[in-house]
Amino acid sequence: MKLPAVNRGVAVAVALFLFAVALPAQQSSGSISGEVQDGQGAVVPNARVTLLDQGQGTVARELLTSGEGTFFFTPVNPGTYTVTVEALGFKKYVRRDITLFAQDRVGIPPIVLELGAVGDTINVESSTVTLQTVSAERSGVLTGSQMNDLGSSTRLYTDLLPTIPGFNADTQNANGLRTDQNAIAVDGTLVTDVGNNSGGGWRLNTDIIAEFKVLTNGQQAEFGRASGSNITLVTKGGSRDFHGVGYEFYRNEWLNANTWTNNYNGLSRPRARNSTFGFNVGGPVYIPHKFNSGKEKIFFFTNFEFQRPRVFDNLVSLTVPTALERAGNFSQTRQNNIPVTILDPANGRSPFPGNIIPQNRWNQYGSQLMNVFPLPNRLGVDPGYNYQYQFAGTDSRNDRTIRIDYNITPKWKFFFRLLQNRRDLNQSGGLNVNNTIGIGAFHALSGTISGAGNLTTIITPTLTNEFNYGNTRNWLPNEPAANSNYLRANTGVTLPLLYPNADQLANLIPNMFFGSEVANAPTIFIGGMPYDNENPTANITDNVAKVFARHTLKAGLYIETLASKLAPVPFSPC
Repeated sequence: MKLPAVNRGVAVAVALFLFAVALPAQQSSGSISGEVQDGQGAVVPNARVTLLDQGQGTVARELLTSGEGTFFFTPVNPGTYTVTVEALGFKKYVRRDITLFAQDRVGIPPIVLELGAVGDTINVESSTVTLQTVSAERSGVLTGSQMNDLGSSTRLYTDLLPTIPGFNADTQNANGLRTDQNAIAVDGTLVTDVGNNSGGGWRLNTDIIAEFKVLTNGQQAEFGRASGSNITLVTKGGSRDFHGVGYEFYRNEWLNANTWTNNYNGLSRPRARNSTFGFNVGGPVYIPHKFNSGKEKIFFFTNFEFQRPRVFDNLVSLTVPTALERAGNFSQTRQNNIPVTILDPANGRSPFPGNIIPQNRWNQYGSQLMNVFPLPNRLGVDPGYNYQYQFAGTDSRNDRTIRIDYNITPKWKFFFRLLQNRRDLNQSGGLNVNNTIGIGAFHALSGTISGAGNLTTIITPTLTNEFNYGNTRNWLPNEPAANSNYLRANTGVTLPLLYPNADQLANLIPNMFFGSEVANAPTIFIGGMPYDNENPTANITDNVAKVFARHTLKAGLYIETLASKLAPVPFSPC
């Protein structure tokens, strides 16, 4: 027998509902519920309850109260809402400014209707704080305006995590657990770097975040991926009116005090410079009198941000070979102001005449390696070092965010969101690199991208389905810059490798270490270079909710596919 189209849709939803395990999948949506009574405390069935999205100026949901006078809206996207109640023989009830944060389960106090004509209206202004009374979770929320009001040197939401109860102000871990036990999601899509189970290289500036919520205890069943906190961020969306802003933040060391070490060495204050500028704009997508004239169908929001920080590492103090030592002359060499005597292993360990190693005893490879290091630039300042260096690199960051919200029909709602970060960095080191000696830089052209789509279907007023698909990827490459002296081609080092096939890609100079006889000796250590670390992840979630008079049954699916790529990994032996 062929079912009608509507019945087929219900049958598919019921089949999906029965197939789903009783473990809802994580989303950023929440719920709003309540009960309608008359002046004597009796319930009012079949009252029409309408949920209005104040930002978009549209009807989000509409239903009739149950036989027990209850109503339950789910799923509901984070935002600010108005609830209206209409029933025959009663005045219209309007309650405004109900704030729903991510994953909140807001229970409205009993709504009491007054007798009167339907045309009369009772307006109730909601309190500034909406209490979540339906769940026992322990959580904290920061809104976009609060994030803009709080100081942050990086403009990243992670700077504000210590304001949430349960977070350590120094380590950013929750409830004493490690930071890799936090799960991070944006608009219901996981953005955790699966390579190390952290936030990875994501830069989410405060101008794109409508709010972020942190669950630290008492999480619902859908939050089971990590044992620490669950961090959910909600990106901003467009509203019925156009809004936009341009901004620039500038930081410079002239506002800072100098350090004791710099004062001791006669150096200027540490350099700290950054320029951050960008813009965001949002509103309806419409063509007057032709498309979406009522400004209630499609909304957009976009943000572009650019950062141009100056990269300055900490000042380092090292001991490098002097010009005399490079010529084999150690007559002026001191260790803690004590002369160093060079012994001849081929002559019974007797001292070399004049503490000078004759040229016919030199090793060509040793001379090449010695000349890799820079010459001293701080002779006679301190016996513990003769060379000081502060790496100055370059950093260029470009971020963009695009979000589209589409109210397809009263029963179908969709949104799409794209996040993209791009960073071009010349740095002194990086993963598996431990050098700050001024002989070259490492180049990392890294980035992250995350796309997410969400479709909410209102099958019946009491049966809904929410589907979300997200795909994220981050890449963290690193390699010596083309003009770096870590490359053999730029230094003239010809020392052969014990295993020539071990370094076919980078052609690096060997790692070098000095013993404890040299105070503050320089070190060159490069392992697994070049590398390209990529971590693609895809999430599929589907939640089905069925509302009964006094109970709500919710079930869902969560599917995650992930991979981690780290290649190639050559080794440069000593």
